[in-house]
Amino acid sequence: AGLHWGVAGVAWATFIAQGASGVLAFVLLLRRVRSFDTGHHFVLFAPEMLRRLTNYAVPSIAQQSFVSVGNVVIQYYINLCGATVIAGFSAANRVNQFALTCCMSFASGLSSYVAQNIGARKLDRIGPGLKWGAVYSLGLSVVFMAIYLPFANKIISLFVPAGSASGVIDVARGYLFTVVPFYLVVCTKFVCDSVLRGAGAMRPFMVTTFSDLIIRVVLSIALFYVVGNEHGIWLSIGISERDGVTGTLYNSNLIIRPDGTLEPVHRKLRPTGSERVIWGDADRGFFPTAGTPWGTMASLICWES
Repeated sequence: AGLHWGVAGVAWATFIAQGASGVLAFVLLLRRVRSFDTGHHFVLFAPEMLRRLTNYAVPSIAQQSFVSVGNVVIQYYINLCGATVIAGFSAANRVNQFALTCCMSFASGLSSYVAQNIGARKLDRIGPGLKWGAVYSLGLSVVFMAIYLPFANKIISLFVPAGSASGVIDVARGYLFTVVPFYLVVCTKFVCDSVLRGAGAMRPFMVTTFSDLIIRVVLSIALFYVVGNEHGIWLSIGISERDGVTGTLYNSNLIIRPDGTLEPVHRKLRPTGSERVIWGDADRGFFPTAGTPWGTMASLICWES
């Protein structure tokens, strides 16, 4: 903030912080590995180990890449809904991601637990680990549900700047009230996926993960067009409009977006017959249009059609 770099400053701060963290982690890992006395020469490069690690890493890389692409697609459709919906979704998504990150971190620990016990040939521990992992994860989801649902407005207001449009909190609350009740299902899936990943069952893990992501993106797009955007209704209203400067009356039509914002007003270009006694001629060089999720839309009044 002090350098006034804006978004670029946030990007550089993220790059520097993660870069420094990566270097330190690598140095500490080397020191830790060299401290192990295995009785064998330290191998600098092991092709077979690289192959095995790649078999585990590539599915996770593909998963994260697909998640990112899916989020970009979903964000595109959210952007079509207007500034109010964008702001509401952004605020609610921060709250939602905090809960999901906690649950995912817990599930990642379970993945390590499963892998370690398989390596130690203690397979009898995996079943109880899955059971109690699910219990703790479901308990964590219930805690978030108990906090988010009754205190949604207060929590959302922490992420909404003062003076924001009144509909922002309504959009954010509607989003949370839709996704929060499904935390029980989502957390259960996190636990099951972690067990599959820890057991090295990468093919079933990829099938379940990619199925989830594909269904989420496809449903988001389908419901967007079926239901419309957040409110689902575009308004077209005919009015008599008086020019604030000349005092001339115009036969006009309003197009109002679902978030409440007004598109440029269309005035009837040439009143018909006796209409000319009341309404004036509009500027024939100005014919406004509105960009919608279904294409460009404009309004015509009476004989203009």
